[in-house]
Amino acid sequence: MWGVGAGLGGFYGGWIHDIIGWRWAFLIQVPLLFVSTALVIRNVPVAPSAPVNRPKLKRIDFFGSFLLVLSLVLLLLGLTIGGNLVSWFHPLVMANLFSSLILALSFVFAEIYIASEPIIPIPLLINRTIAASCLTNMLDTMIEYVLHFYGPIYFQILGFSATRSGTILIPQAVGVVFGSIIAGYIMRVTGRYWTLNVVLETLRLGAAIGLVLFSSRTAPTWPIYAAYGVAGFCYAGMLTTALVALVSAVDHAHQALVTSASYTFRYMGSALGVSVSSAVFQNVVGDKLWCRFAGRPGAEDIIEDVRKSLDSVKKLPPEWRDDVLSSYMAAVTSVWVVVGIISVLALGAAMVMREHRLHSTLSRK
Repeated sequence: MWGVGAGLGGFYGGWIHDIIGWRWAFLIQVPLLFVSTALVIRNVPVAPSAPVNRPKLKRIDFFGSFLLVLSLVLLLLGLTIGGNLVSWFHPLVMANLFSSLILALSFVFAEIYIASEPIIPIPLLINRTIAASCLTNMLDTMIEYVLHFYGPIYFQILGFSATRSGTILIPQAVGVVFGSIIAGYIMRVTGRYWTLNVVLETLRLGAAIGLVLFSSRTAPTWPIYAAYGVAGFCYAGMLTTALVALVSAVDHAHQALVTSASYTFRYMGSALGVSVSSAVFQNVVGDKLWCRFAGRPGAEDIIEDVRKSLDSVKKLPPEWRDDVLSSYMAAVTSVWVVVGIISVLALGAAMVMREHRLHSTLSRK
């Protein structure tokens, strides 16, 4: 269902953008959220009403969550403004990155010595299967969000409408649907996951290489669609195999904790993926534009406009347009290179996992 939503969401967002503007893609969700809330209240069973249980609330790791979120916010802020609004060595960038590191170390300390029930079980991360599974979740989710963000941008560089650009996410969604089901079936039949996970990560690396090789303003689009389908298939397969690896590596008492940790790493990946790729994209497109247009009348204002929105490219003089689109294409290709590097790291993390026996009963006999 997540895969179906991801595929239709991209198409829907592009269609809304072309018809009434991108803001309505968000505003239309408001009544749907109320409907969703009503359905949850009506259909999800909950315990009978009771006074708030203070001891249970105290078990929540609010302090650790605060440190983690603040560390990520400062890291993302530093990556966003560095090379974009100010230079990478500007005191503001350095202060954000240094503060993020200090807070991250404080978070690790708090999880080990302060939190009674930490959101990330640091001692359990010593287990290489758990550490590798969480890291693979983070790296692959970084890739997934980069693809979600820059696939439609790539198609708009080619001159397609926002609606047509959203269709790039459909093969990815189809891949997600089949990847999860097929991975689960293979593990059920073979009782193993290590080889499957390594194969999936290898295929994902191949998809990244395909994106780099076939990204061009003159190349056919079907290799990009194919790469997105393979990437979606491998991502869903990874989620399934990594989760099975996690729960098979610990006792039942720790399964909920390591599952929560995997989601924490996944959400960290979603934030880091978009931020890192955006930093690369903006720096490359800025450098390329300045190399091509430095010294031309009005270059500074035009470069500022085209870096903010692709729509402004349509308003450019014809003699500028081709160079601007070439700069954008070079930036997107650089993003695909980043995807390839992350794919290599994810493959390495997958290879570190141990093969734990998959039992057919809860008693593990």
